[in-house]
This record gives sequence, C-alpha cells and structure tokens, in this order.
Amino acid sequence: MEKIRKSSILKIISYILIPILVGVLGLSIIYMSIKDEYKYLNDGDKSYIQTENFGYDYLYKIIYETYNIDNNKNTIYNYNKIDTNTYYTRNNIESGDLVSSYVKYIIICDETGEIYTNIQFGDLSSYIKTIDTNEVYWIFETGTVYTNISAINHENIKYLELPIDGLATLGAHSIYTYLDKTAFEYSNSFAIKNLIFDLFKDSSPSAEETIPICSIFLVIIGIYLIWSIGHSKKKEGIILNSIDKFPYEILAIILITMCSFCIVAIESILNVTDISINLLTSVIQTSYLIGYISLAVLGVSTIKRLKAKEFIHTLLIYMIYKKIKDKIISTGNKVLDKSKSQNQIIIDYIGFVVISVLLGIIIILGFPLLSIVLIGFWAWTLYKLLEYNKKLNEIKSALDKIHKAEKDIYINPENLRGTRA
Repeated sequence: MEKIRKSSILKIISYILIPILVGVLGLSIIYMSIKDEYKYLNDGDKSYIQTENFGYDYLYKIIYETYNIDNNKNTIYNYNKIDTNTYYTRNNIESGDLVSSYVKYIIICDETGEIYTNIQFGDLSSYIKTIDTNEVYWIFETGTVYTNISAINHENIKYLELPIDGLATLGAHSIYTYLDKTAFEYSNSFAIKNLIFDLFKDSSPSAEETIPICSIFLVIIGIYLIWSIGHSKKKEGIILNSIDKFPYEILAIILITMCSFCIVAIESILNVTDISINLLTSVIQTSYLIGYISLAVLGVSTIKRLKAKEFIHTLLIYMIYKKIKDKIISTGNKVLDKSKSQNQIIIDYIGFVVISVLLGIIIILGFPLLSIVLIGFWAWTLYKLLEYNKKLNEIKSALDKIHKAEKDIYINPENLRGTRA
C-alpha cells in the first residue's frame, strides 16, 4: 500500500485522467440536455426548429424589442434614423449563443407607421411579400400569427410562457420576421452542440452509461489523490515545495483569476460568429486545460498544506501577524518589565485583534469564504484560552496542597511555560 501511495506514475496518470473524465462527463451531460431537440436536426417538420425551446428563443428578442420600442421612443439609442419613419440597427447579434440573435425582423407601429428593422431592403411592400418564402418565418398581423414554426403558430403559442405580456406586447404592431438559417447553422453555439450530438449519438458506451462510469472513476481518483498527495519515495512525511510555502491567499487569487480568464475566453469565443470550428475547438481546449492546471495546482497545494498541518502558517494574514508579533515581542523585551506572563497576554491579545480585523476587512472586500478561516481562528483562540485556564487550575491546586503541607504534589513543567505553551 505504501508503494501505491508514493507512486509518482500513478499520480501522473491520475492528473491526466481527471480532465479527460471531467470533459467526457460534461459533454455527456450537454448531450443528454440537447438530444431530444437535435435528434431530428434535419428531418423536416420534426427538426429542432419545431421545438418549444426554439420557439421561445425565437420570440424572446421580438417581444423585448417591441416592448423597448414602445416604452423608450425618445431614447432608441441602438437605432439610426434612415428615413422619415424608418429606424435601422445593423448589429442585432447580442450573443452567438441565442437563437434570437439570428432573427431578422421588421416591426411596424400601426398607429404611427414607424418602422424598426435590422434588415436592409428597398421597397417595403415588396419585401414583406417575400418574408413567407423563407425556410423559417413568423408573421404577426392584425392579431393573427402566420408561421411555419409549429410550436409558435396561432394555435400552439398560447401554451408557451412568453416574457413580459407575451402576444399582448405585440398588439399594436405588424411584425414580419424570418430566421437567417445559414448564419444560425454556422453559429458557434449551434456548431458546438451539433458536434457534441454527432460525437455521442452512435457512441458506445452511450452518454447514459458514460455519466455514472466517469463519476465513479472521478470519485476513486479523488480519494486516491487525497490519500497520496504529499508523499514521496524520496522522503518520509509530507513534502512541501516552494509553491506550497507561497502565501496561500496570493496563490489562490492568481490561480482563480487565471481560471476566470479561461471561462471568459470560452464565453467570448462562442459569441464570435465568423470563426472556423477548428479554431473554436482549439481555443476551448486550450482554455480548458489552462483552467484545469490552475485549479489542480491550487487543489494539490491546499491538500498538502492541510496534511502537513501548515495551512494556517502559510496564510499571508498569519505571516503578517507573526512578523508583527515577533516585532512586538522584540520591542517588549527591551522596554517592558519582568512580568513576562503579563507581556505575553498583552501581545497575544494584540495579535488576536489584528488578525480578526484584517480577516474582517478581507471578507467585506469580497472574500466571504474567509469567514470559515475567521471562525476557525476564533475557535482555536477559545481552545487555547480554555487550555491555559486548565493549566492555571492545576497550578492553583498544587499551591493549595503546599499550603496544607501535603506531600503528594506534582506540577507538570509544561504548565509553567506561559500562554503560548
């Protein structure tokens, strides 16, 4: 067992397997969430485009755009007035992950005749007549819906819980829309989901089997690493390297920031529409690996510090406290009188106040997890006070026996070493 615990090869294999298993697990979960929508991807009326999720996402932009137009007529900041009653916006892509980002629309206010659109057209009447020739379209005229999207046709739309007031929001408008299907099918989100679907649809084992298998292996690897991290054939006990002795808060901030940048990079690349799938997957894979390495370094270092019982001693806050305390002790030895026990109590009290205040400030500044450290520090302080009180009671009991001239008297020398014994 000790050979397994100290095996460097097993640890390396475990570190390599973790991102693979987590990746497969994550992709399997994504596949399970999209398989019902994507299994008929190109199968006519049964396509993803006919699902309720697609219908909701399609109308989301139209409803909110109409609502904002009605309620902010004097502050339509994202539209340019190109004619007497016509307002145009070129950039309609809010996010490459939204179906609504690829919806082309013409919104006409029935009362004023004002037109809001993200389409470049010549003659309005002629262009409107071509809307229903698109592969995917949705039209709203005089309170009636005309569409080839079954989930949001005139009969079925009432079953959807639409944002704001639903169709009532569109009441005083004529709306003509269609899906830019070519751009949509080349969107990064759609491409990635399609890639995942193709990866798992005929795979063996299936995604349903992969999820529990990966989960079991991850639990086994996690238990092994917690048990073995820090142990080496070179030396007995837990071995700390320079990273493990680096101030923990600074290390955590650096590594978590790196991981956050990776998440932002993935989200940003998904919102870029004119990029090849190969470059897209390369950026995602690179960001994923960098994020994993960052979290792995932090996790391994945390476990080693805890197992070596050096976690508290490697906190920046503790290092500051230690320096302040040592400075106070050094100064106190020169200035204060012979009452060393009293001096120790004063110094320890100052240290307690300083650590509590600094931790409190850091928690307020946005690190609520350090509340656990603060509570632990208070608990440790209470334990030391109770332990010191126990020593004083033992000394008092011994003094009482001396006063009574009893012979069976013993005082543990450890109890005479003061408050920091």
